Amino acid sequence: MNARGFVAAIAAGLLLDGALPCAGARGEADARDSASTRDLIEVSRDLLTVRVESSPLQSVLDVIARASGVSIRVHATFGETVTTDLCGLPVDEGLRRILGSRSAVFVYRGDLAGTHDPELVEVHVYPGSALGSAAVPPVQPRPAVAWRQPTDSVGDVESGSGTDGVLARASRGGEDRPVPARSAGVTGLLNQALGHEQDPSARVRAARALGRIGGDEAVAPLAASIATDPDPAVREAAAWGLGKTWSDGAVTPLARALLEDQPLFVRQAAAQALGETWSEAAVDALALAVSVDARRSVRETAAEALGKIGSPKAVEALVAALGDAHSTVRESAAAALGAIGSREALGVLIQISLTDRDHWVRRSAEGAAAKILGAD
Repeated sequence: MNARGFVAAIAAGLLLDGALPCAGARGEADARDSASTRDLIEVSRDLLTVRVESSPLQSVLDVIARASGVSIRVHATFGETVTTDLCGLPVDEGLRRILGSRSAVFVYRGDLAGTHDPELVEVHVYPGSALGSAAVPPVQPRPAVAWRQPTDSVGDVESGSGTDGVLARASRGGEDRPVPARSAGVTGLLNQALGHEQDPSARVRAARALGRIGGDEAVAPLAASIATDPDPAVREAAAWGLGKTWSDGAVTPLARALLEDQPLFVRQAAAQALGETWSEAAVDALALAVSVDARRSVRETAAEALGKIGSPKAVEALVAALGDAHSTVRESAAAALGAIGSREALGVLIQISLTDRDHWVRRSAEGAAAKILGAD
């Protein structure tokens, strides 16, 4: 983003229904839904209380989803019943105890640096189970640090940092322990969600979680998503995820999206992601986009990406972009030339710093020229 860019922050909150106290409660009939009249399911102050006896598991999960605001998606048919007595547990811990050894992915939103508790937003329950059904201890949010191999069948993934992270945690019963971020089990569950989940927002979260896991294992499913998903928001998320893999294998699907996708925000995301690959192989597609894309924001982002990659091969296209009709593209092109540091662009940058009609472009060109001269 150039000097005139801005960041908008949107805060959203959820109102949770909780009508019944932890013990000795009487509440509304709909708090019990299809559970028996003696059953109790409630969420109060983000804490879950469940007292059920031989109640259908699917019905219990449905009530918890409505009461907590967490999207619980079951990708299997469960005919069994559940009997449990839980009082005042965090929602994720309560769900882990209820699900036991069943395979599930817990998706969180929030600050993964550890300053705020991540917010549970989705749970995906899949067919199959793993060995080990011991009760799960409280799960404490923590930053992504050192990893150790699991000693049981549990997978737990965290990655990313900052104030807008997504944390995907796979649970397969037993204790909750961290494992390497490229765990095949977790990646497979996210791949399944990305490829088969009906809700586009769920596919978006799966794509972003795969990007945060990163590595070559994430490239193939994200590449398939950006090429074939019918929802542009999912393709945009897949572009973001491919950029986070830092893999040369991400360049080809991103370049195709940059040059061929219709919605501008998908092309813009692809341009930004190509810059994050730091790959010289991305230069040709970005140079073409900065020259011919019909949308100003895409050309601007492509110029910024070329500056990040820093290849002298981009100088010709960026010099040409100094004549773009939109000042923000010229500004970004000048800054990119300064980042590349090629003396080939010095003369034109000095000229632009003196003659461009836009103050910000002149300032960017002046700074780029000074950077090149300072490097000498």
